[in-house]
Amino acid sequence: MAQFCANCGKPLEEDAHFCIFCGAPVGGFTPKTEPKEEEARQELHTGYLIWSIINMLVGVRLLGLIGLIFTLAANNTPVTRAKGYLKVAKILNLVSSIAAGALYGFMLLLILFVVLFSFLMVL
Repeated sequence: MAQFCANCGKPLEEDAHFCIFCGAPVGGFTPKTEPKEEEARQELHTGYLIWSIINMLVGVRLLGLIGLIFTLAANNTPVTRAKGYLKVAKILNLVSSIAAGALYGFMLLLILFVVLFSFLMVL
């Protein structure tokens, strides 16, 4: 038995999920949708929040704190403005991470130099 589209009235193919003429969904079929932009922003927000807190603990504290402020500000603003805030938080956290890595690398080299120098002095 032929089915007809509820939207345009044209005949539907068997096992069709959409009308080939008007594109309307057939019957109780609902197409899969992408996650809402708000949900995607929330996931991104959580990542930047964690990154900012870690930078406050082990990175450049001031940059981590400012990144945290921008991340928290992005939570209660319109999506277009929130993207800008999260971009600033990303840049601040990236600079903080790079600076902390360079600082800890330099400290490690300094410790190795002192140990090596101490060892050579003993000989």
